[in-house]
Amino acid sequence: MLRNSFEKYGLVAKIFHWVLALYLVGMFIFGKYLASMTIGFSNLHLFNWHKAFGLIALTLISLRLAWRFISPPPPTLTEGSRAWELKLAHFTHVALYGLMLGLPLTGWIASSAAGIDISLFGFFNVPLIAPPSERTEELFFDFHRLLGVLLALFVALHVAGALKRHFVLRDMTLRRMWF
Repeated sequence: MLRNSFEKYGLVAKIFHWVLALYLVGMFIFGKYLASMTIGFSNLHLFNWHKAFGLIALTLISLRLAWRFISPPPPTLTEGSRAWELKLAHFTHVALYGLMLGLPLTGWIASSAAGIDISLFGFFNVPLIAPPSERTEELFFDFHRLLGVLLALFVALHVAGALKRHFVLRDMTLRRMWF
């Protein structure tokens, strides 16, 4: 079953969910590693890889959002949940999507403001989307780092909620998203 049903998520949604989960954890770790480095000619390619993988993430996230509109998710299971928990879960999902989109976009803007071309693994250069500006570069790299931390926090909240529903409420939420 490729599409979502009323009872559970389809294969496409599950693949998007778990591939992006692993991908974003890897990007976060890679980004933290790069943040600890001093940029030089010997490691410049690593920074470009991070940017290229970030643009791929932006594409995957956009495709996932498109799929969400094509094949809406099953309704949220509400039994055993308080109203504030359901509101927090909804806010967390909205925040996750916003952060997943905002993180690569802020990186792209910051790199553009730095006047640095972004090469997609040598196949082609991605157009710059901001004029060169040291102030814009610094602001958007700071914003990029902040969004990375916020994404990590919201992922932790999302995982905690899923584990609570699985182990405490013993409902089907996690099983509906697993293979």
